[in-house]
Amino acid sequence: MFYPTDAQFGGVKAAAIPGGGDFLGLVGTRMQRETVKVGVDESGKDKYEELGEGAGRYVIDPTTGLYKVASDTYSYLGNREPRFIGGLNNTIRVKNLTFSFLLDFRFGGDVYDGTTYYMVSHGTSPLTTANDRQSVTFTGVTGSDGNWTEQTITYKAGETYMISGTPYSGEAMIQKYWSNYCSNSYNFITSVNWLKLRSVSLTYDFTSLIKGQSVIKRLSASVIGSNLLTWTNYKGMDPEVSTAGGTGGSGATGIDYCSVPAVSTVSFGLNLTF
Repeated sequence: MFYPTDAQFGGVKAAAIPGGGDFLGLVGTRMQRETVKVGVDESGKDKYEELGEGAGRYVIDPTTGLYKVASDTYSYLGNREPRFIGGLNNTIRVKNLTFSFLLDFRFGGDVYDGTTYYMVSHGTSPLTTANDRQSVTFTGVTGSDGNWTEQTITYKAGETYMISGTPYSGEAMIQKYWSNYCSNSYNFITSVNWLKLRSVSLTYDFTSLIKGQSVIKRLSASVIGSNLLTWTNYKGMDPEVSTAGGTGGSGATGIDYCSVPAVSTVSFGLNLTF
């Protein structure tokens, strides 16, 4: 993998994948998943492969009592490039009234919600308030290749747990669980679609109402709105944000890390021609 930019936030990096892969790729840390037998090698020994995201169950590490982070430093997470982008600009005129709008849309492309990552890691996300912070429950597997056993673990506040011979309070394990949750970058990846009302304007020409005088030759008034509405499946701040600022910077496109989205504005104008 190549890293053409220094965009690195949370557990992810912006990366270009060689060998015909994604130019605007995302790589990051992840949890280890269970393996399944896929055949035998030349010596007759069983071969195992790890199941992909969404297919296999997470492996629980008995030395930590939490999910096991995969040993590979960075794994492929997704592609920030959209499948399709476009826009629609239209102007409608009815006598002295002119109405125009611009719609902007994008389908596909992965976004890393680093803002939620940051909030979870600091305990300020609504996710971390589950069960009033009194307990967490999660399910995974323990064992080894070809011999996995499903296990459900619950940590409760006010209780003590022995992990690798060391006692930990339930409160500590709940906090460690959310830190562990942050280690899985897949938890913050969304394939995003959005439609934006980029701008809308309404202009009225008053020139026909001021005839009979020679001072003002043309008079019109306008109201213009920008970034008024966004329809999207993204649950973070804004799917268009970039950690490079604004909507630019391809190196950080698709990485939302405490970024500030473009503000909605409404402006009024008066145009006089003498």
